[in-house]
Amino acid sequence: LQQIGIHDNFLELGAHSLNIGAFVNRLHHESHIRLGLRDVFSEPTIAGLCKVAESRGLSLYEGIRPVAQQEHYALSHAQQRLWIQSLMADDKTAYNISGAYEITGALKQDVLQQVFEQLLQRYEILRTVFINAGSATRQKILLPAASGFALNYRNISGAQDPAAEAKRMAAADTLAAFDLSAGPLWRATLLQLAAGHYVLVFTWHHIIADALSMMKLMGEIIELYSALEEGRGNTLQPLAIQYKDYAVWQQQEAYIAAMQDHRQYWHQKLSGNLTVLEFPVDVPRSESRTYKGGRSRQFLDDVTARNFLRFIQEQDVTLFMGFLALVQTLAYRYTGTEDIILGTTVAGREHRDLEEQIGFFVNNLVLRMEVDGSDSFEQLLSKTKNMALEAYEHQEYPFDQLVGEKLSSRSAARSPFFDVLVECNNLSLDKQETAGLQHLQVTPFDSGVISSRYDLIFRCFEGEGMLLEIEYNVQLYTENTINRMMEHMVNLLLHILQNRQAPLSKLPYMSAVETRQLLDFSSIQYQQLPATDVVTLLEKQLLQTPQLPALVSGTVSISYAEMHAAANKLARHLNNTYHVQPGDRVAIMLNASAEMIIGLLGILKSGAAYVPVDPAFPAERKHSIAAEAEVKVLLTDAQHMLSMDFYEGPVFALDVQLPFLDEEVTALQVPLQANDLAYILYTSGSTGKPKGVAIGHGALVTYLSWAAAYYVDAHTSGHFSLFTPLTFDLTVTSIFCPLITGNTLYIEDADQPLSETLRQVFSDAYPVEIVKLTPAHISLLPQLAITRSNIKKVIAGGDMLTHKHISILRNINPQIRIINEYGPTEATVGCIVKEISEETRILIGRPVTNTGAYILDNAMQLVPVGNTGELFLTGSNLAAGYFRRPDLTEQQFKQHLFGEQRLYRTGDLARWLPDGNIECLGRKDDQVKVNGYRVELREIEERLVMCPGIQAAGVICKKQESADVLLAFVEAAEPLNVPSINQYLRQYLPAYMLPAVITQVPALPLTANGKVNYKLLQEKAFALADTPQTIVPPRNTLDQELLGWWQALLEKDAVSITDNFFEIGGNSLRLILLFNKISQQYPDVKMSHLFNYPTIQLQSDFIDGLTGDAAAESSAAGVKEISF
Repeated sequence: LQQIGIHDNFLELGAHSLNIGAFVNRLHHESHIRLGLRDVFSEPTIAGLCKVAESRGLSLYEGIRPVAQQEHYALSHAQQRLWIQSLMADDKTAYNISGAYEITGALKQDVLQQVFEQLLQRYEILRTVFINAGSATRQKILLPAASGFALNYRNISGAQDPAAEAKRMAAADTLAAFDLSAGPLWRATLLQLAAGHYVLVFTWHHIIADALSMMKLMGEIIELYSALEEGRGNTLQPLAIQYKDYAVWQQQEAYIAAMQDHRQYWHQKLSGNLTVLEFPVDVPRSESRTYKGGRSRQFLDDVTARNFLRFIQEQDVTLFMGFLALVQTLAYRYTGTEDIILGTTVAGREHRDLEEQIGFFVNNLVLRMEVDGSDSFEQLLSKTKNMALEAYEHQEYPFDQLVGEKLSSRSAARSPFFDVLVECNNLSLDKQETAGLQHLQVTPFDSGVISSRYDLIFRCFEGEGMLLEIEYNVQLYTENTINRMMEHMVNLLLHILQNRQAPLSKLPYMSAVETRQLLDFSSIQYQQLPATDVVTLLEKQLLQTPQLPALVSGTVSISYAEMHAAANKLARHLNNTYHVQPGDRVAIMLNASAEMIIGLLGILKSGAAYVPVDPAFPAERKHSIAAEAEVKVLLTDAQHMLSMDFYEGPVFALDVQLPFLDEEVTALQVPLQANDLAYILYTSGSTGKPKGVAIGHGALVTYLSWAAAYYVDAHTSGHFSLFTPLTFDLTVTSIFCPLITGNTLYIEDADQPLSETLRQVFSDAYPVEIVKLTPAHISLLPQLAITRSNIKKVIAGGDMLTHKHISILRNINPQIRIINEYGPTEATVGCIVKEISEETRILIGRPVTNTGAYILDNAMQLVPVGNTGELFLTGSNLAAGYFRRPDLTEQQFKQHLFGEQRLYRTGDLARWLPDGNIECLGRKDDQVKVNGYRVELREIEERLVMCPGIQAAGVICKKQESADVLLAFVEAAEPLNVPSINQYLRQYLPAYMLPAVITQVPALPLTANGKVNYKLLQEKAFALADTPQTIVPPRNTLDQELLGWWQALLEKDAVSITDNFFEIGGNSLRLILLFNKISQQYPDVKMSHLFNYPTIQLQSDFIDGLTGDAAAESSAAGVKEISF
């Protein structure tokens, strides 16, 4: 700008943090007046700043002084950070940065050669290498002649397609590694495509230059070329200092003292539990990190760009702050996380003496914001402005020091503090820089290589229009996902501009087409039900197959006619003697038997709802169920008549009294409606008090009519076996499916061990081809050595199915059909189903007929395909609610937002896949935070049971004052080798998901429904709670060797092999020293391994896996055994 008035607003003129920073630095240098960025934002005019300056007084400017010549010099903080990251990276080109420019015109190569020679002489950093000097890494400056740099020239005009060849060669140059200890650490190649047509390619290692350095160097190349071509000589101003002077300046006491205020701010800002922002990924994260990137770009239309700029100017914020608030909003809506931690980069040139320098100055800033979904975007923007200004005021504090001081646990697969970066800049070549070239045109050239050092980088460019960009790691994301994310970000912006006061949680961001697709996925596929009540279904089948066997128990076979006759007599007795009618409840407490089935049918035929009570329940639980349900009568058998102290009401012993009833055998004519209760099933409650799920006849018929049609087909007989308790709704399938399809229910002896029952059911002589099991049942099968089976179809329900379970079943019968049936008790047994084929993911599938499913965020809004939300269910299969618990019913059953029916909140996390299938991601309350990382405990369990030798596993998170730890309990037939288990887990799980302790148990405790009893695991975990404070001694010579190195580096003797390196005084620099020690002895060990395995025990086990040296010495080390 040529003219600026003293009352003109800097922000309205396009000022941003970079040029405002340069302004305050120059002001300090020229006039000894020290202003901050916040001053410029509060008084963004020359007149206002003059008043601020008058009130401040003078602040003496101190320059950076050149240091005496030495053999080598300290690294800057930024170089130390990058040195460590380079050691950790498996891809040695991860920190290459490149630029390429297309040059047309009469280029003089000899002049260009002189330009590079003078630049090499001018900047010491261009001839710097990095060496190990004693116990430290240092930078060494070489003489120009010894630097090894030369401008490479290649004539490719003879290639079939010179432009394509130039692109290929530029990409190859970008992907060629540097040797940091030998140099040179930058390359320049001139490719000639034709006469007067060139491409100039630069590649640097980031440790010697950043993006601003590349821009500056290109500007100087153009300036020098023009001057030398015209015979004017070197026109560049001499440099007062070099990069090494800056690096040494950072080590001085005055600099360190000046950092204390910044240190205090960042420690306060990053106090408490730091949440790792988890954008949903397409591919699970691997510990082996790659940096291949992709990019999605979209120009905003002119109207939207102008409206956005006008909006942020009205709020007195920069474009960066506005864009940051937009990304924060997207992150909040995508993840549901309120404590959002993002990152950005700053130039790192706060001192005026650094403005003319080339080198690696860039610093990272952590941007932590608490997002409130009820806030408007304007309110968020105001908070973001204050947060960003605070961060800018303290931007000088070195990021690598902050990492060492605040992060006690690190993962090589993650960037410290944040994996999502936000930038707002324009790094295109300034057109004015080429104005001095009389015969040449210089324009950027795209090599096509994208390297992404973060999961996601959001960028906003302002220039000729406004360009939005998302750079992404292709190891985690697909192009379609990122394009959809870009669309969502633009849609968010459009809706923000339309309604600035709308709550963030309610802002739409999906397109109409996308919303329609989700509603189509979710909508109910209606099918007319064959009856309103289950009694009608049962009696219809009686008319078709009266003489066929309905029940087989041992050697006793009961026909349909006999079963119904007995049930009718019981129904009449309940009606006549106890005055049972629709709406009443009758308890039934028996083990699996023919009497139990007849009792069940008799209750239903009387019009009452059955209330199962497991005979194995504690007396207090039995009493609680009977009392809350207010049962009119309790059906049992003689075996349990003596254990009725929990109940004072009428009792009927089916095995003793039923044969002597003098009642008619014809059915009662009880009019039942769909909303009449069929049963009440009591499940565990979060308060410790069981809650009764009330299922109506309509809901039961909805499930059974679908299940009978889906499971019983021409290829599989419809006989079922019964061996699970009536208190488990899985049993509903086994009982009713055969009885409404004319098949037989085979009832197993409840007194025999479960293993024997399963052996019998899976034998090749058993007359049943279909069985319903829990995953816990499947886990028992390998112990039975079953090689042949008559079972053709397995319905798995009640818990999450894993690959281990599928493998077990396929080993028994490779052709076996496996049906994954998902459904909470509140949705009547099962409501989403998927037959498992060979997919890598285990899905729960699609909603069954007359059922719908929605995946919603915390604000009850639809989430896009691929994003995680909570699964809600709807349809005629839903329970009436919780019996006599209106508060709990209101909490869990919501008014339908998209239709007339209700929604049930499952508490399960799930996501839609593009084909309309649902992937269940575990319980919402099973997710825990470990060192800020969100951890799904069931994922660890699934991986444990895939480990050879382990039959079942349960994982809990133990809360401790210092840090939460993961404890694993595993069931195995033989003693386990924990080092080998850890080695196996490390192939698949990141370090923060590895259990701190693995405990072998004879058998995992199970609930009555066959699920792992996590409450009992928590109660037993107290035996392990105090162990982390104990000094665990070395187990073998490798442990001892590592312990010696640790003790020397940390300068402490009391070190346990279970101590975390970063929690007992270790930092990144000390880890480099440890790496130097270990890698000399064990060259296959990488720096990233030490980050991933931060204890002596883990490091030793890992090295043992490479060498096998310690295997014999630690065969069963670390295994604890307890029993339940």
